[in-house]
Amino acid sequence: MSDPIPAESSETLVFTPPQLEAKMENPPRFRLRAVEMREKRFFDRLMIEEGVRQHSTDAFRAEILRGIEATATPENAAELEPRLKAFWEALDDHTKEQADLPSDQRTAFEHPDKDKIETLGERVADAWPPLRQMTADNADAAAMLPLIAVAVAVSGWSNLEAQFDKDRGFITVDSATSVMDALRKLDEQHNLSPGLSWLQLTTKALGRIFLDKEQEKNSASPSPSSSPPSNTKTDGTGSPDGQSPESTANSTETPST
Repeated sequence: MSDPIPAESSETLVFTPPQLEAKMENPPRFRLRAVEMREKRFFDRLMIEEGVRQHSTDAFRAEILRGIEATATPENAAELEPRLKAFWEALDDHTKEQADLPSDQRTAFEHPDKDKIETLGERVADAWPPLRQMTADNADAAAMLPLIAVAVAVSGWSNLEAQFDKDRGFITVDSATSVMDALRKLDEQHNLSPGLSWLQLTTKALGRIFLDKEQEKNSASPSPSSSPPSNTKTDGTGSPDGQSPESTANSTETPST
């Protein structure tokens, strides 16, 4: 089994993606550092240095309305705006209600205008370049966020052949990308879901960065709670994920400093 979640955020966490733990005799082991103010500041700095831009749901909605006003007739715009706002209000209400329910009791959002609104969003995006640019920004942010999280939270690893370069005391985004590629390669070699090991690592890294005060006091499994930057899009369009050089039989240790 992988090492347990620490009771304090100040402890170093040793972690192995569970699906590799179950399949490999010598699976990769990652050391995740304690994340304090310095690490969080560097996370924010890397987001800026890497040119990551994210747009909120409200910003997307406002841009959709601007796109409709610019591309539709005045009559159509006047009819569509209240329908969109009513749909969004219903969606927000549903989201709030679901947040208070156990995961096994949550239901999908249903609305009589759902299909029409989704089609409308696609048409507006096709006709309105600023909306496409915002969508591209959020897709890029969704791809970069896991890489930056690993660059900040992971201090080193063993049993994995991946590039190890450091910058200002942290592994580089290029090194994080090499880890991503290496884990994907291991997944494929062991007939596992490609990309899942990377997802498991990035979830743990984000959990370290956004560990809340309650979780620091308890031994609860860390999960993003102070919320990593939002990449939610108005129309619910998906965003890209990551992928993964490979583990050596000799368990070569990559230094953490």
